[in-house]
Amino acid sequence: MIGLHFVICEKSLNSIGETAVYMAKDGDSYAIILTGKNTAGFKATDIGDGKFRAELVHENAVIIRKHFPWTMPVKGLIKFQSVGMGERKSLSVPENVNLFKNSEIFPVFAQAASREFLDEALDAATFAVFREGMKKGYGADAEHVKTKEEIEHALSLGYKMITLDCSDHVKESKTEISQGYIDKYLKEEFDIEGIPLVFTEEELTTCVSLFKEAIAFVSEIYEELFKSGKHDADLEISLDNLDMVTSPLRHYFFAREILDAGVLFNAVSPRFNGAFHSGDGTEAQFEKDLEVHSAIARSLGYKLSFRVAPDKVNVLPIIARATRGNFHIKTISANWPEIIGALPKK
Repeated sequence: MIGLHFVICEKSLNSIGETAVYMAKDGDSYAIILTGKNTAGFKATDIGDGKFRAELVHENAVIIRKHFPWTMPVKGLIKFQSVGMGERKSLSVPENVNLFKNSEIFPVFAQAASREFLDEALDAATFAVFREGMKKGYGADAEHVKTKEEIEHALSLGYKMITLDCSDHVKESKTEISQGYIDKYLKEEFDIEGIPLVFTEEELTTCVSLFKEAIAFVSEIYEELFKSGKHDADLEISLDNLDMVTSPLRHYFFAREILDAGVLFNAVSPRFNGAFHSGDGTEAQFEKDLEVHSAIARSLGYKLSFRVAPDKVNVLPIIARATRGNFHIKTISANWPEIIGALPKK
């Protein structure tokens, strides 16, 4: 039974036909309250006086998304700046959600890396944006999925961003480089915004060996799930779970081969070295390396994506400078104001 002194979340006031639908805070918890003649399809309990109480459970999140389409996730990597927040408990703090209401930064509120948490993450985001009446749109990222089945499951739930983890398919194997690769990569120097990229035969052989299987994997996933237009979602290609650093030459080779295979994607997350991942090296070296990676991404037509640990907030201004403000960031930090505050304003 909801308490006598529950507080209505006024921004959530909506209706389904003649039934008023809104969220209310009861002590330390929230619930959906329905005022009218029926439950409007919600799994709800009659609490008297023409009111029904619906708990914040999966079945009711589905109903919210059905009746109020603005609570469904949308694609967001096309936005200039996007940030994924992987701390679901922070969605219960109205101030955190409202950080993005008047911000140009696109928020990815649902960010889950394993199948069992996909529902939970999306439902938490749904209830939060409904509570705050946030109609500008938010994203949902199925992080580091590795199989067709995982991707299909995420898309069926309504996820609009897929982070495809290629780490299981990047492995060195004996291979001979074909004449096609030789003609494509050894007979010219690539000028990337004034930065020369030059392949040696040894490096090209390594690239082909490392990425041949991963390129085939990405192409297969795209062909089966995205190319037809059946699923309209952002696609990020992830290399950041690898133990090896993604050198600029390897980044360029891998991305260009995927593009030449007809795959359309929105972001790449390389594995960086130095101050970013391991704590070794200097921020200056990280920025120097990032300048090259950012130039490659711009020249090929996508943005870079970064997983930023809570103790690495200091690298955010570096990322903003090197990418010219066009980036996607993923973090699990609960301190959202600190993350947003560390990003330079456009």
